[in-house]
Amino acid sequence: MQTGESHDLMSVLGHDLRSPLTAIRGAATLLLTAQGDLEPAKVAQLLRLIDTQAARMADRVEDVLVAGRLDGGRLRVLVEDVDLADVLADVLEAARARAAGRRIRVQVPVEGIFVRADMQRVAQVLRILIDNAVRFSPPNGHVEVRAERTEEGTVRVEVRDRGPGIAPEQREQVFARGVKLAGEGPGAGLGLYVARGLVEAMAGRAGVNPRPGGGSSFWVTLPAK
Repeated sequence: MQTGESHDLMSVLGHDLRSPLTAIRGAATLLLTAQGDLEPAKVAQLLRLIDTQAARMADRVEDVLVAGRLDGGRLRVLVEDVDLADVLADVLEAARARAAGRRIRVQVPVEGIFVRADMQRVAQVLRILIDNAVRFSPPNGHVEVRAERTEEGTVRVEVRDRGPGIAPEQREQVFARGVKLAGEGPGAGLGLYVARGLVEAMAGRAGVNPRPGGGSSFWVTLPAK
């Protein structure tokens, strides 16, 4: 990796970690200084906040590390039989804790659907797509996850939101490194770049289509078992 690229990724990492680190320090300080005066429910709330934000930090670090490997052509994947239902269940549990009132539902049962892929990387891709959909969906909006086998011998997973949608000329641009959509808020624009890079490393494809009735439908395909 070039020195400039390394510096850029370190800047991205510092930017993305600032918000969760501030939240963790604030919650930890309150627990240390006022724990004797806090109700058990408040203590539990602060501990959940620390856990959620620490997981968010770990996710950001992993995305930056993968982006660096993609940039340098050094990404490696371990292909095995992956039960999509198991992976999705773990990802959804974490995503719902961060969803802030937005509901996430699986529209099509995924039980019995297996893909040939890297389990850790499949989880990372799904986490990125679901977090992205949650971020752009309105309060109390729905995020839908669909999965189905295709006639081409792949499994197609779609994550649908009710956000503002993406203009046709931007549908490829959003997967480029460092590109952010208007109104996206804090972040470095690495998520979708990482998601597509991981999917392509597992012999799959990724894209986005408009969702009927408004919003976007991000999709990935992976080889079926």
